[in-house]
Amino acid sequence: MKLVTIKHSRMLAGIANMLECLGYDTEDRTIALGMEAPYLFLRATEGYIAGTSLLTPAWINLYLHTIGFHLNQVQLAKADVTDFLRQERTAMLPLRFLQADSAIQPLVFNGFTRGRFSLCSLHPHSPQTRSFTQAQLISRLPEEAAVYTVKMIPSETVDFVPYLGSSVQNLLAFQRDFKEILSRSVTRAEYQSLQKSHLCSLMHNLLPLTELTSDQMLINELKIAGYFYESVFSEHSPERLNLSEHIPATFVKNCVHWLIEDIIDRMYELGATDEMVESYRRMPDI
Repeated sequence: MKLVTIKHSRMLAGIANMLECLGYDTEDRTIALGMEAPYLFLRATEGYIAGTSLLTPAWINLYLHTIGFHLNQVQLAKADVTDFLRQERTAMLPLRFLQADSAIQPLVFNGFTRGRFSLCSLHPHSPQTRSFTQAQLISRLPEEAAVYTVKMIPSETVDFVPYLGSSVQNLLAFQRDFKEILSRSVTRAEYQSLQKSHLCSLMHNLLPLTELTSDQMLINELKIAGYFYESVFSEHSPERLNLSEHIPATFVKNCVHWLIEDIIDRMYELGATDEMVESYRRMPDI
């Protein structure tokens, strides 16, 4: 049984367990490092994404394809889940582990024998395995369930250097955006919007993946930045406040600078030339 070793994420441990069922031995940390997750700072429709927000099939498959696997996600009505599982060797799905549980958590399906479905919880220290009849399993499912499976495919080479180079440019753009953001006076709702589009990526989601590296200075600085990120608005805060008075720019600036340097070091490790690196260090136009 593969344990959860990355804070705030069970996705990669679930994948490691599914791969184990298919005869491939790995760990969640190995997958995270293989997909270069500590060094990626990318863009999506809603804004910047980094760290734990990258742990989705689109980005995880960049690495899985290099070892000959593909992660699929399918949305199923609860009544269709058991028939689906009967056709699979393994899968990961959301479930209430105990009937009395209110919280739904991801579990790994690892077999169907004697009319019962065997599922294991994902826990950092004490995973548990239980078996369920079809009726018991359906009663614990949400109305719609996102079910993940892993399939074998021919392996392929993935060049991560362009993704790392784009991360450098995105961080430069983020730094420019952040300088303007600090000049704002915002309401609680406006701050929540900025968290989603900009701040969460660097000041919250990145830390659990950065902790897989040896850059203790960046780790410490991200922890400090995260403290300010979480404490901008309190229960008794005024309706509107100035961000510059609540988020010290120095800590965020240090995080951006040190992360860029780590990314560039990683680019060189992957074979990037000086010319390639310098082309990405230029301030982007957008």
